[in-house]
Amino acid sequence: MSKRNFIFLTFVTALAFGILMALGSWQVQRLHWKENLLAQMNTKLSGVVQDLDALSKQESQDLAFTRVQAQGTFMANQNFFFPAKKHAGRLGLHVITPLRLNNGHLLFVNRGWIPEDQKDKVPFAEGSQQIQGVLRFSQKPGPFTPENNITANAWYWMDLSALYQQIGAPPSYNYYLVQQPYQQKLDLPVPVEVTTKDIPNKHLSYALTWYSLGFVLLVIYGIFVYKNTRKS
Repeated sequence: MSKRNFIFLTFVTALAFGILMALGSWQVQRLHWKENLLAQMNTKLSGVVQDLDALSKQESQDLAFTRVQAQGTFMANQNFFFPAKKHAGRLGLHVITPLRLNNGHLLFVNRGWIPEDQKDKVPFAEGSQQIQGVLRFSQKPGPFTPENNITANAWYWMDLSALYQQIGAPPSYNYYLVQQPYQQKLDLPVPVEVTTKDIPNKHLSYALTWYSLGFVLLVIYGIFVYKNTRKS
């Protein structure tokens, strides 16, 4: 190998190695960020239940995963359905229903899971209800998430703007409530457990991948240089 080619190869290897190390370090930073975020979420999930009206003036994004209670009446004729995982081996749906709060605003509530064959007869407790739950925000749909089929009332991601349009009301909140067990009077819907366990945190594996690729690159470079040195 000529000296010129050796210098070029070394430069390219060093550049690639630096990029791989930088990507690995970036993933380590992301790991610390995600672990801190999950810790904050878990703190909120284990915190005391707060009154929704008292929180309405706070910055909305700070309210994610906050446990709250609210008083209002469900609009029993306005149910929206989202495909859900199986429960006890049965296919089912999540029921999203607007709750008319005592202050007149409408808050969408994920009431929980029902069997698919009970879509047309969702149980309701009549009158004003005090409910407890966890505040969540809409997540942007992924590249493989189907479009919401509004006509068929088949929703695949939480589009609050579209939901408010469907009930002919201006948006009151940019978050929704996932109802939790509290003075449960009905067997259905089954409340959805809110946990951080399903939130992906793969940054450590990503970091190890980038660092490993950098190490492999150095090994290949070393073997290549060693063989060419022996030939010369």
